[in-house]
This record gives sequence, C-alpha cells and structure tokens, in this order.
Amino acid sequence: MKLILTYTGLFFVLLILATPANADNDETAAYKRESLRLVPLNESTRKQHARKLLYETKSKPVKIRRKDLKEAPKMTSIDPTTFDDLLYYLLLFLVLLVLCYVLFRYMAGDAPLFQQAVKRQKNLQLSDIESNLKAVDVDQFLQQSLQDKDYRLSIRLYYLAIIKKLSELQVIDWAKDKTNGHYLREMRSVQHPSYIDFKNLTRVFEYVWYSDVRFDQGQFKEVSVDFKKFLQTINKQ
Repeated sequence: MKLILTYTGLFFVLLILATPANADNDETAAYKRESLRLVPLNESTRKQHARKLLYETKSKPVKIRRKDLKEAPKMTSIDPTTFDDLLYYLLLFLVLLVLCYVLFRYMAGDAPLFQQAVKRQKNLQLSDIESNLKAVDVDQFLQQSLQDKDYRLSIRLYYLAIIKKLSELQVIDWAKDKTNGHYLREMRSVQHPSYIDFKNLTRVFEYVWYSDVRFDQGQFKEVSVDFKKFLQTINKQ
C-alpha cells in the first residue's frame, strides 16, 4: 500500500513540473502559426503618438537655487604683461602728443613753455630779444644795459619796448621781419595821435644805432627823456 501511495505522489509531482513547459511550448507554436495583421494608422493617431514621444524625450528644466543667484560672478583674470604693454603705449602716445603740441606752438611763435624759458634767461643776445619780443621782459634787459653803461644798446631797447607796447595795444602788427617803415605806415594809416612822436623817436633811434657817431652818457640823458615820456603816454591809453 505504501508503495502505491509513493508512486502516486511521484506521478503528480512529475505532472505538475511537466505541465508549464508543455503549455509554454503550445503557446509559442500557436504564436508562430498566427498571421501578422497590419492596422492602418490614421493622421490623428499619428500626431497623438508624436506629441507623446516629444513630451517624453523633452529634457526637464534645470532648477536654479537662490544661493546660486546670490553668488557674485567671478572676475576675469587680466594678464599683467598685456596690461603693462597697453599702459606703456598709452603713455608714449601722450608724450608724443604733448611734444607735437609744444612744437606747433613754438613754430607759431607763442609757445607758453618757450616764452617762460626766454623770460628766465638773462644772457640773451639782442637778436634773440628781437625775435621773441612778445615773450621777453624788455625792461629787465634795459636795466642791465644801463648798469653796463651801454647807452647805444639802451636806446635800442627803449625803442623795442615802444614797439612791444604798441603791439600789445594793437596799434601795430608786430613781426620780426618787419622794418620801422612798416610800423610808421601802420600808425599813419589809422591816424594815431602819437604818430608824429613815434616818427621822431624812430629817427633818433636810427641815427644813434646805425651811425658811427660817438654817443655818450650826456647825449643819452638828453634823448632818453623823450623815449620815457612816449612810453608813459601810450601806457595810459
């Protein structure tokens, strides 16, 4: 009896183990025998599936945290070598610009720096004084010539002081290449009231300066009064 029960239980166990495999084989064989049916896809269904696919593949937006927004942007590092080169060329350009400006003003005859240098220089030649009449302090050289008792030069400097003052008053238009005759014609053309006096002083100056006659201290005191008086007169105008 026990033997029968044992065989019976073994039979049921084998039956249970064999049943799924057989079922699976039967389903596989049935799937292979089944014909493939193609279902047509209309336009509405196609768009629906396309939107679904696009939504599924679309990347999610990146969330930005507040603390990331508060962080200051990092400064871009500057190459010190490049910065030094730029500063060097900028300074060089400024120096050249200043030099060009000074040179231009010097050629124009009224460079401020050049004028200051002329004013400070005491050992100027007469030609330098005449060429830069607007810049020099004629009275300074006049006092020096009086100390040296160079009376001929003193008369010349008195006359140059008159020319400079008339130019400052815009009675004449001074230029280093003009002659005394030019200045006389300019004063006569405007009928200046001091024209006659200026004409007489011009004759005295030319006689003293260009002639070979002896000109001593007594003669200087005699004629210098007229030069001083004329300067005082035009200074009041």
